[in-house]
Amino acid sequence: MPWRLTAVMAPSTLAWTSTSTHFSALALVALFAAAGVAYTVSLALARRPRALVAAGAAVAAAMLAVQAPIARESLGVAYYNLGNRLRDQGQLEPAVNAYLESMRRAPAYLSTYNNLAMVYEQLGWREEAAEAWSALGQLAERQGSPVHVKRAQRHLETLASDGATTPQ
Repeated sequence: MPWRLTAVMAPSTLAWTSTSTHFSALALVALFAAAGVAYTVSLALARRPRALVAAGAAVAAAMLAVQAPIARESLGVAYYNLGNRLRDQGQLEPAVNAYLESMRRAPAYLSTYNNLAMVYEQLGWREEAAEAWSALGQLAERQGSPVHVKRAQRHLETLASDGATTPQ
């Protein structure tokens, strides 16, 4: 059974889960951190400076590797929020640009595709709206989100029938 990182109870509570086991990701990180500290101390006590420097470089590289995706995704969410604010203020074309930047930085964020498609519909850009709804439907299918899949299908059907009303 594959393991996956999921939010448990609250988005800030991450855990590794499978069908039979659940434990905190923080506990896993703490376990590896403790092993790393023990290894580093053993290198220092054994007076092995080259190995100690190599271990330090590995730790620094791991820290950078962990932070890079988080920063990119956080910027994606920030652009998504900017798009929402601009949309709420009636600045639809700048909202489109913010949503597109959000998609570039966080390409798996379903809500961005949803809101971009809605703004395209508000602007009357039917072809772009259909492309965004189609992309949302495909991504939602891969991510296992039936709510988003159904919403995308509803909007695509409405656009295809050239109806005057847009489902919500």
